[in-house]
Amino acid sequence: IPEEEIASRDVLVFSTGGEKLVAHLLIRTEEIKGQRWYILRGDFRWAPDPPVGYDSVVGKVVAIERRGKTIATNGSLHRLWVGLWLVLRPLALRARAVWMKIRRVRLP
Repeated sequence: IPEEEIASRDVLVFSTGGEKLVAHLLIRTEEIKGQRWYILRGDFRWAPDPPVGYDSVVGKVVAIERRGKTIATNGSLHRLWVGLWLVLRPLALRARAVWMKIRRVRLP
């Protein structure tokens, strides 16, 4: 995939160095020492993954098939959902962590 075709909120497929491929959401890019790095995060992760260089990117997901329906990842509805997910998911994880702490506190 050409580097100029990669945009925020794309789902990138990258190599972890071995035979394993991972697909995670691109949340932002950073320039470090003249090189572009991709900051990605999995759906159920609080923190982003370590930065990924372009040389590790294998491609990007262009559609997802679920329950017999195909969802294009470049559509406006999907992009809106991803934007909401980027905001709401960390808040939900934090709220759950606080709730679990409260539940562990036992009243006398």
